[in-house]
Amino acid sequence: MRLRFLPLCLLVICAAANPPLPTPAQQLMSRYGSCPKGVIIEGAAVGIDDVRSIQYIIDQNLFILNRDTPEEMSYVAPVSRDHLYQLAMALARDDRIGVSLGAAKSEIVYGGLNPKNQVVKDLLAADRLLTAVVLGEVADYPHVALPFAPRAARPRRYPAVCVHKFFDYRFGKYRRQYYLASVKMANEIFPLAANPALDGGVLANPLTSEPLEPTDRENCLDVHRFSREMMAIPAVQKAVAIGEAAAFLRYLRDHNDTDLVSLGRHIMRK
Repeated sequence: MRLRFLPLCLLVICAAANPPLPTPAQQLMSRYGSCPKGVIIEGAAVGIDDVRSIQYIIDQNLFILNRDTPEEMSYVAPVSRDHLYQLAMALARDDRIGVSLGAAKSEIVYGGLNPKNQVVKDLLAADRLLTAVVLGEVADYPHVALPFAPRAARPRRYPAVCVHKFFDYRFGKYRRQYYLASVKMANEIFPLAANPALDGGVLANPLTSEPLEPTDRENCLDVHRFSREMMAIPAVQKAVAIGEAAAFLRYLRDHNDTDLVSLGRHIMRK
């Protein structure tokens, strides 16, 4: 029997056909398994030099890097010792750090965090406030000073998914100490799909032409415009601090080949 070969022109045509690029919502759903209707923390720290040794000082809640060398630097942890331990152990298992409210208002935790830990509770609290601002439903936060007055859709016609991402943590140096120089917060809204995800979370509608409430878009723009003031609100600031600690730990893991399980045990030693 003689083998048959496809004409070369057909092979060229097939190779030249490029699939459409995934939308931001599809990228999120591919990484997390559903569309995070909540807060996600992404990225490693930028601005830290090579680390050859790490020591954690319990009573000061700080790290000493490259101790007794000309490159010695310190870093004061922005979260508690227990938070550091939980983040280190979680990032040793899974790079994702995030929370979401599911289709039936169930709480979903992405990655290796313990759902009962205070880290998760702090991230959920930040999500509830930020989402209330984007949707203009801030009646439950009468004592929170906001930098602008959110607008509410009356009536609400189009359900939306709010995603709040903290990323691009950049560190500076001052007197042999690292400090957080800048961080970014992105707040995105997507049309809500009718069906839930397999993990019980929600999905964004893949049709980007689906409408969104104009007030949601306006509020999102204002959150971006006043991002510095928004991140200074205590509930949001806790999420920023958790992201800073996670970015620092990711840097140690990815650029210094640090065993985060061993580091977590070092942090929680007696």
